[in-house]
Parts: sequence; structure tokens; C-alpha cells
Amino acid sequence: MNPIPKQVWEILIPIVGNRMLELGNKKNGKGTYKEYLESIGVEHTSIDWNGQDGALPLDLRKPILLDPFDMVTNFGTTEHVSEQEPAWRNIHNLLKVDGVYVGVTPLPGDWPGHGDHYPAMEFYKEFAKNGYEIEKLEVISVSPKRLIATRFRKTEEKDFVMPDEKLISAI
Repeated sequence: MNPIPKQVWEILIPIVGNRMLELGNKKNGKGTYKEYLESIGVEHTSIDWNGQDGALPLDLRKPILLDPFDMVTNFGTTEHVSEQEPAWRNIHNLLKVDGVYVGVTPLPGDWPGHGDHYPAMEFYKEFAKNGYEIEKLEVISVSPKRLIATRFRKTEEKDFVMPDEKLISAI
């Protein structure tokens, strides 16, 4: 059974390529996203500082030296990382050209106390200037709260420039 909520699944598909990196190790009562994605043939790697549920014990605040992936997903992980610049640099560096980044992060103001860093819509528009085409950038509801849903295709390899961190609300 697919543990990925319908609203998130609709942003994730179509899956691009075969190699996917998940930031964090998302799970719910139906299982981990990793288990499900592997069951449908995706070569899935998850990273989380805690190393639980099959995740590699890596810290997004430090450079992650893995071969680039076809897809990188961020299902509510970056808001928990104390240093934002290295986390977003890792996302950029770990994604192949023509690969796809998919993320859902809390809408600023909707999730008080959930994390520490909430990128605004403008943050993502600035992030896209690092060589990405925006395929989806919208607010979705996971009642009673909302998330910013993103799907970006990396169209060219550029040196990473961090968007202004003022575009990330710190709670």
C-alpha cells in the first residue's frame, strides 16, 4: 500500500529516471516512502542524520559526496535543518542535469513549532535561477494546514547561489 499522501504523490509523478534521493526518511502508519518506492522498482536512497529506517546517517549541514541522482525529494525535511545554505547547496549538487527536485515544505505561518525554517514562494523562484525550470510551484492543502509544493527540472549545471535567507521565515 502506498504510504505517500495523494497530494504529494501527484507532485512526485511522473518519476524521472531510476535513482532517487530522499532527504529524511519519511514514514507513516502504512510504512516508509523508501519501502514503497523500492517495491515499485525505484533505486531509492534516503539520508537522515539519525540513520533510521534504512537511511544513510548523513548531515545536510555538511557536503554530501554521493553521485548525482535523477530525482531529489524533500518531504518536509529542510525546515528542521539549522543551517539552510548547505542543505540547499546539497540539493543542487546531488541532482543531475535533466533531473527533478520535488519538495513539500510548510507554508510560512501555517505550522508554528513544527520546524525552524519556512521558505516562502519567492525563495523557490530565486532558487530556480540556479538552472531550473519550474514545473510546479503551488500551495496545497493537507487539512487543516498548507504546504508549498515544488517540482523543478534542472536544465543546466550552474554554480549554486543561495537565495536571500530573508526569504526563509525563522520561527
